[in-house]
Amino acid sequence: MTVIAIRSVGLSAETTSAWRRNDVQFARSDRTPAEIVGMGYNHILNLGKSSFTLPHNIVGEGPMVWNDGENIIPLLRPGATRELFGDMLPSQPTEFPADVWIKAPGSHGRGKYQKLVPHALALPPEWDWQMHVEGQEYRLITVGHKIVQDFMRHGSNGDRTYEWVAMKDTPLPIKRMARLAASRLPGHNVIAWDMLLTEEGAPYLFEGNTCPGVNEDTARRIVTEMEKAID
Repeated sequence: MTVIAIRSVGLSAETTSAWRRNDVQFARSDRTPAEIVGMGYNHILNLGKSSFTLPHNIVGEGPMVWNDGENIIPLLRPGATRELFGDMLPSQPTEFPADVWIKAPGSHGRGKYQKLVPHALALPPEWDWQMHVEGQEYRLITVGHKIVQDFMRHGSNGDRTYEWVAMKDTPLPIKRMARLAASRLPGHNVIAWDMLLTEEGAPYLFEGNTCPGVNEDTARRIVTEMEKAID
């Protein structure tokens, strides 16, 4: 057996099928970490569940865990994302009125909206806000520190389309930032990084997604790279 996955949220039919066609099985939601370890898989892929972490008595034994819950918390809470990746994110506004993105914890784009604010906001510590930046958006998927897929993103939230980009055609500043961001997370991780490159060539990181939508080819690249980590 190779990979078993834990889901934090419901996946699209396309994403679920893509994983299953690459021999990724899905654990029942009532399985404990210890039970999942005992099922004999080489890898456990945690798709965004912050509560999933191995008991201390079995850490270092059994399967390789990807996206351990404690390691991915900085990606699930925008305020924590700012603490770890603040030098990569669009800055917080210092002059007003300002066109900003207000970000609260959530999935599938919930808790994220653009707004023109007339003055500084008092936000909960787990929230964040970012200046709106114009440019070409990208999504790069990393397995460990290796980039396995790049997409150009088109359209607004809720109406996204993705265009595959060959790695040789991906702008170098974007690739460098994705690898640097991946290197800041401890452990073994599979992350989709949402990024932007301005017309002037400045890269920005928006967020890291621990439960990305994938097609069959992308799922195959991810699983292949995960297997290499054991070899």
